[in-house]
Amino acid sequence: MTKRSSVAVQMKIRTAVLTVTVMCAFPAGASAIVAGQPDGNTHPNVGVVALDGDLACSGTLVAPQLVLTAGHCVAGVNQAQVSFDEIAPPPPGEPGSDGRYIAGTPYAHPAFGIRNGHGYNDIGVIVLDAPASTVWPGIRPAPLPAANALAARWSDGSLRRATITLVGYGVYEIHGSKTIVFEPIARRRTDSTVASLAPELIKLHTPSRDHRGGGSACFGDSGGPALLGTTVIGLTNGGSAQCTGYNNYQRTDSPGARGFLDDFMVLP
Repeated sequence: MTKRSSVAVQMKIRTAVLTVTVMCAFPAGASAIVAGQPDGNTHPNVGVVALDGDLACSGTLVAPQLVLTAGHCVAGVNQAQVSFDEIAPPPPGEPGSDGRYIAGTPYAHPAFGIRNGHGYNDIGVIVLDAPASTVWPGIRPAPLPAANALAARWSDGSLRRATITLVGYGVYEIHGSKTIVFEPIARRRTDSTVASLAPELIKLHTPSRDHRGGGSACFGDSGGPALLGTTVIGLTNGGSAQCTGYNNYQRTDSPGARGFLDDFMVLP
């Protein structure tokens, strides 16, 4: 596939940027999955989301026809397409598109919003028109945690010691001869660790000295999963404009998230 710098510049910004930068879209000059590596086929159920014809976010298959993503990705959006190819194909309608997308209907949490620079109820889904396995045979949905599972692990200390894997399709930045060259938009992963837990959010930090992680999500990784093992415990929400320090993730085990998801799938 040819380099996608021209596509990266075209990406739409889906929500406001306040105190915290929301990790959506693919602006020129932004990197993503900081300190990460190509994912290959390690997480084949993590896909790239095209919204109204533009690559915009990441998401995870959590049921045969259901993709979990961020609320700020799908709020106010009329059309969604999802691909689980390791290297994101051009969106449908663009030159070179091979059609390896499945269309779907997006829904954001009805109470999604931005308050004091932070997204709240920042969760959404895309109901696919057909099972993902019709295009990607053998693909399996990622599991979700039981209700309040993170609170128990925070209390006993195991969550503080855990390594969290972040996966997404955000633009990867290469510096060479003072020119930024974008590789093909591809699924990447990195590791991070937990800094704190709030009722709806889990905060991860990216200290380079921490041998367990040190990576981060960035622009274009919005809606991508924060994984504890194979379980989707959070969704990329937002962080600093430099994609360093601390990033916020919408918890998937919270009452607000589960109340929304219960309308679309059977929960653990």
